[in-house]
Amino acid sequence: MAGQRNIEAARLLADAWLADSVIEPLPAHLRPRNHSEATAIQDAMARRIGLPVAGWKVGGAPNVGRIFAPRLFATPAVLPVPAFAAARIECELGFRLRHDLPPRSDDYSEAEVAAACALMPCVEITTARVRQARHIAQSPDDVLDILADNAVQGGLVVGAAIDDWRTLSLLDITIDLRIDGGQAVPLNPREDRSEPFKVMVWLVNALSARGIGLSVSQVTTLGSITVSQPLAPGQSAVADYGRFGSIAVAVAAPDEQVIPEKLL
Repeated sequence: MAGQRNIEAARLLADAWLADSVIEPLPAHLRPRNHSEATAIQDAMARRIGLPVAGWKVGGAPNVGRIFAPRLFATPAVLPVPAFAAARIECELGFRLRHDLPPRSDDYSEAEVAAACALMPCVEITTARVRQARHIAQSPDDVLDILADNAVQGGLVVGAAIDDWRTLSLLDITIDLRIDGGQAVPLNPREDRSEPFKVMVWLVNALSARGIGLSVSQVTTLGSITVSQPLAPGQSAVADYGRFGSIAVAVAAPDEQVIPEKLL
């Protein structure tokens, strides 16, 4: 039965998340066969992990994943290994909720969502529970595998909230990301990116349709602006958002003991 298969797949993924480990790819009979099964696996994975949800991410396809409270950090952040030993980073824009947006039968309007949001620059860290998993989908099967694995959401580092954002062209905010002071990481082409606020409105209503609301202080992150880059243990990165500040993130060296500052 699909329900039992989904629960078993979720158990394997959640236990790997809790142990900061990776597992071999799911057996063929446990891999999701459609969007509904992939979502069910992620939901069951979240229940087994059992941690508060501090926010949400939207990736390609679109794939939605949860940001668990212990993995939401304020800049500057030093991330521990082994949890982030195989991390990749992406500069993004998101929003922090000023007040609750509970689930309801009618869609939220753009004006209602905007009134609840403060813009927030952020750096998403993606990590996969499955060995050699793709972080960016290259096939329909990849989309399902990524969604089931919490959209490979590993953590989020956030900067200062921006209250006066509604007149900004969010697709034109400049970001200069450098790893260990090297060359600027290339941006994803503008035409390939989605406008973050439109994604936010979609997310609010998509979650509401599932009976899930967004709560005050939760954070969203809404799609990569920079090309995904590995950030290895011992490396550091700085993302400069111009007048909106910067975000610094590093992964600790393998022998470095770190207790990261959590945002929540």
